[in-house]
Amino acid sequence: MVSKLSLKILRHLKKAGVTSDTEIYTLFPNSRSSIESLLASKMIASDHVGLQANGDWQDHFVISDLGNAVLEEAERSSARFHWSEFRAWITLAIALAAFALSVIALYLQYK
Repeated sequence: MVSKLSLKILRHLKKAGVTSDTEIYTLFPNSRSSIESLLASKMIASDHVGLQANGDWQDHFVISDLGNAVLEEAERSSARFHWSEFRAWITLAIALAAFALSVIALYLQYK
């Protein structure tokens, strides 16, 4: 299961392409554990491009094929849920309308 923050990061990487770690951490504060999880599960790839002034490596992240597959499946699942919810509400509305019509018909029959 992928967290909502991880999915947001994957969507951003898919849209933006190669993205620096500074940009990711600026756009998504407190995302370090999600990034580590995505790297460990090989949904994103990283390359060290050089040392920053503070001595840390600057990384560039890019979404992997596995990350693309996970993102597409999450989007399909979300769409399926949305339409299932929509169908459930339409079914309820039809059932309530049928109930109301049957009550009115019963009332008119014995009037």
